Amino acid sequence: MGIPFLRCCGPLLALALSAAAPAPPWNAASRPPQAAAADGEMESAAAKWARGARQEAVSELAAAAARGGSPERWRTLARWYFETHRLEQSLATLDRLGADPDRLRGRLLVKLLRYEEGLSLLGRETEAELLARLEALEALGRFEDWPAELQAGARLLGPQHPELLRRQGRLDLEAGRLEAAIDAFRRCLAQDPTQAPALFGLGQALLRAGQEAEGLAKLAEHRALIPLLDELEFARRSLDLAPNHGPNWASLGDVQRRLGQAGAALDCYARALSLSGPEDRAAIVLRAARVEEEDLARPLDALARLEAEWGLHGDLRVLVRASDVAARAGKPERALELLELALARRPSDAALLERRAKLRPPTPPPR
Repeated sequence: MGIPFLRCCGPLLALALSAAAPAPPWNAASRPPQAAAADGEMESAAAKWARGARQEAVSELAAAAARGGSPERWRTLARWYFETHRLEQSLATLDRLGADPDRLRGRLLVKLLRYEEGLSLLGRETEAELLARLEALEALGRFEDWPAELQAGARLLGPQHPELLRRQGRLDLEAGRLEAAIDAFRRCLAQDPTQAPALFGLGQALLRAGQEAEGLAKLAEHRALIPLLDELEFARRSLDLAPNHGPNWASLGDVQRRLGQAGAALDCYARALSLSGPEDRAAIVLRAARVEEEDLARPLDALARLEAEWGLHGDLRVLVRASDVAARAGKPERALELLELALARRPSDAALLERRAKLRPPTPPPR
């Protein structure tokens, strides 16, 4: 009886035993070639994104996704589009996925001025979502909803967050609480002087409170600030596209300086120098030295920076500026020494010879 049983049931028994047996260890080499290629494309695009080649990374990932993208790949592409300000493309990419698990869609819709739709999707769990909600409510004129949003914001961000303070000031101003509005606007601007709505609101509140001179001055500051904020937005967008491009950081530093943010400007120049080659360094160092000398009244720091850069890369522009700074800092001997080094490189340069004539003490007449 045993043999017939094995003949008729043996194949079924073997199939059952093989199904119950543990699977062999996972091996990347056993994956389908298409899946391995897709992983390689994703890794290549991610590496380019990480090193700052963002437009190239987006193009590569978009091409790879079009050939057959997983949901995760499409989500990454939507986020990259969003972070490089290609909003319509980001939204179209999300539409491929149906429900958006990370609520990026709500923020996108607000940026695309589709405020009601965006509000319906936004929560209050993150700073980005909460600020998007406030932006949408402000655009829709739904100020009656602000108090609840500001309370949620205070729990999440702290009550002194500048975005919350300037909106609290707006509520106080609309309600005629002028002293409270002035206080909220001032506290907002103390943290973030680029808050144009707070500056405008402060001017309005001061005028209504009878403080005409300061109110008019604040409104004039507001008018001067608006074009600088346009420049700031352009510089930040350039950084979003190429965050590891040194000259982009230098451009942001230039705008920060014009906004009166000397410390922030120096931070930007330092970042720019860390990312720049010798061909770009001199121009950036000259700008940083100008901030130290003119804005922060630290001429000796500027001189030290310029001399160090001269020692590293030998750019004649840096050496001449170092001589000028030394002269203005009351160090004429050092200024002359530096200028002689420059003249050794360009002995016939008329501008350098004129500088030397001004630095040299006059020769006493013969007796």
